[in-house]
Amino acid sequence: MKRVSAVTLFNTAEGLRMSVAYSDFDENGKVIKSNTRVDRLIMDSNDIETANSIISSAQGFIDTMEE
Repeated sequence: MKRVSAVTLFNTAEGLRMSVAYSDFDENGKVIKSNTRVDRLIMDSNDIETANSIISSAQGFIDTMEE
């Protein structure tokens, strides 16, 4: 089984990219691989809209931070 442990969204020259870190473990809970990473360009228009919404929300947090 695989379980996502982190997701990062960022813009590149190629387009909107998603980096996903995950761990792979067996049915007994034994970790087979940890912090494996895969990168993909987001191609689906609904997924792009969702990712941009998350990025905008993150920007809102930054804009309202006190220094």
